[in-house]
Amino acid sequence: MDEVIDAILNHAKQGIIRVYNQYRYDKEKRSALESWGRKLQSIVSGKAAGRVISFTAARERN
Repeated sequence: MDEVIDAILNHAKQGIIRVYNQYRYDKEKRSALESWGRKLQSIVSGKAAGRVISFTAARERN
């Protein structure tokens, strides 16, 4: 996963990896960015808040 993150951030490869690892990680970058986009969209739209339990509701359960 570190390689995908570095590729997304366009970090330069160092040392021997620069020579031998020429893979571009295009599919992996797309997948990671789409997943991140869905997560951000759920946060912005308020859908992510559906999993939050209020303290009052938690106390009533116990």
